[in-house]
Amino acid sequence: MSQPAFQPFNRRPKSNHF
Repeated sequence: MSQPAFQPFNRRPKSNHF
């Protein structure tokens, strides 16, 4: 996880590092 603000992105794995 990069930033705490990117928490909602944890549910939708798009194209970060998931």
